[in-house]
Amino acid sequence: MTAVDALSREHQTILDVVGLLEATATRIERGGHVEPAMLGNLLGLCERCIHGCHVVKEEQGLFPLLEARGLGPETTAVSAIHAQHQTAAVFLREMRAAANRLPSGDAQARREFQVWVRDYVGLVREHIRIEDEYFYSLAQGALEAADDATLRARFDRIDRATNPPEEAARCRALLERYREVAAAW
Repeated sequence: MTAVDALSREHQTILDVVGLLEATATRIERGGHVEPAMLGNLLGLCERCIHGCHVVKEEQGLFPLLEARGLGPETTAVSAIHAQHQTAAVFLREMRAAANRLPSGDAQARREFQVWVRDYVGLVREHIRIEDEYFYSLAQGALEAADDATLRARFDRIDRATNPPEEAARCRALLERYREVAAAW
């Protein structure tokens, strides 16, 4: 498996996280109770696993190497992927702000939270589709054989800095626990 394939494999976990976030938003919308800690932890998983690790691997690991191979920020696909990263980060920040106001019973916060979750989840799903169906094959075609070792080293450094083994284990445990909670709804 190449380093780019490893990025694609991370997409399943990302889809699991956003699926749980979507289920949580639906429960809130229907008036059901969601533990504030669960909501906070799901947003934390988005912040750490998606934006703090996966996106960093692309932005700081893959993109610079692609630029060296002629696919720089002026390339439509790279530019679009980068713009989606930025937009998703804004949606996540707004989601967090609305979620922080939910415990007070703020009806406007509930509506805002629903909108931001819907937009964030839709963007992440479309982003993954574009990467898996188009962008990663474009990247694989531009990279040279020796680039894989360089990417793996960059990804390992990023993993150690952003998602060390004990944190990764904690995230997996949270994800599993919240799958069970959501299945019981």
